[in-house]
Amino acid sequence: MKRTKLTKYIVLSLLCMCLTAPAAGQTKLFWQIGKADNNTAEFALGPNNSNQYSVTFPRDALFVAGQSDPKKDWPYIQPGPADTWAGSRSHTFTILFGVKTAPTTGKCELIIDFVDTHSFKPP
Repeated sequence: MKRTKLTKYIVLSLLCMCLTAPAAGQTKLFWQIGKADNNTAEFALGPNNSNQYSVTFPRDALFVAGQSDPKKDWPYIQPGPADTWAGSRSHTFTILFGVKTAPTTGKCELIIDFVDTHSFKPP
């Protein structure tokens, strides 16, 4: 597997979490896509099918927290406009989520874990 091909805006293990701290020292996970384990097998097209991106995601990725399956709905690789193999265009990756009631105290935090990025045009 050629590393240079895969480093074109790769997100090997995109970990998106929204956390809230209702009390000091406590956290609550609202949602998550994948695990921070450097393993792309849990995502669509992983670990080495990036050449199928345009066919599998012609309208880019849409993930609905609590409903979507990362293995089908969230690609391990997220190309950018410098990636000719994905149409040389910007791509939009959408994540939809909701909460029944907004927390009145504490804080929410979105964590995005990029394990790798484009070799010469990182975000």
